[in-house]
Parts: sequence; structure tokens; C-alpha cells
Amino acid sequence: MLKNSLILASSLIIMIFPTVFYGQSKLNVDAGGGTTIIKKDISASALLGLGYKVSDRIKVNLNAIYSKPEFEITKEKFDFSQVSLEAEYSFIPENNINLSSILGFSYLHFGDGIELKNNDGIGVNLGVLLTFNNLERFNYGFRIVNTYSSISYGGILSSNIYLRYHF
Repeated sequence: MLKNSLILASSLIIMIFPTVFYGQSKLNVDAGGGTTIIKKDISASALLGLGYKVSDRIKVNLNAIYSKPEFEITKEKFDFSQVSLEAEYSFIPENNINLSSILGFSYLHFGDGIELKNNDGIGVNLGVLLTFNNLERFNYGFRIVNTYSSISYGGILSSNIYLRYHF
């Protein structure tokens, strides 16, 4: 009985989820790449995100950034990942070129290949976002975010070029 209930529930979720997900007009998906700078260590980074448009001016995004910088003391590469919950405030939402501010919190993880007191911690994000083709479903832009954290051995600056698609 339990097995049949689980099969029925999972098949309902599989059938209903795409309809609800694609029926949302306020959801967006971000993908991009750029650089992450930690103190003097520069590396390429990848950005993935999922967002929700709360109003014309405010969007809430859940972003993940991954990079593999080289630790300047030991000269070994390590994994750096950052998962952020950010709010974007758009200054001119009805314009085709838009400037937004970014404020949020992030969970930081420095890989095990680096000797830090704590390899996991919380950070505060501040940044700006410049979006082109803002009035269409598909837009693109540039974002630069500075993360302040007490566990990092230096400042964290992420600059990314991103593509965004609104469902």
C-alpha cells in the first residue's frame, strides 16, 4: 500500500511540476561565467541561479558560484564554492538598460586543500548589476559582487557576465 502511494505521489509530482514551473511568468534562470578574485588569487568561475520576480523593482535570486583558485602560500589549487540568497533592487525597471543593486547573504566553502581555521562560513554580499535587453524574456548583463566574510583569508570579488531567461 505504501509503495503504491509513493508511486502515485511521485508520478503526480512528475506530471504537475513541469506545468506549474513553466506556467510561472515570474521565474528566471541565470547562467554565466567570469572571474573570482580572493586576495591576489584570480580564477575563472561559473555562475548558476534561479530567481523570482517579487515586483517590478525587486527580484530574489538563489545563486551558486564555483571556482578553483590557486592558494598563494602553498601554490595548490582548491575548490571554492559560494551559494547566495540575494535581493536585486532595480532603479529603472521600465527601461531597456537597467541598473540594479545587490544585497544578500552567502554560504562560503573553501575546499579541504587549503589550511584555514574554518573552511565554511557565512558572508554578506554587496554589488551592482547592469542588464541589457531588460524588457524581453531573454536578457544579459554584467554583475560584480563583493563578499565580506570573516573566514576568508582575503577579500572575495566575483565579476560575471550572465544570461537570464524569464519563463
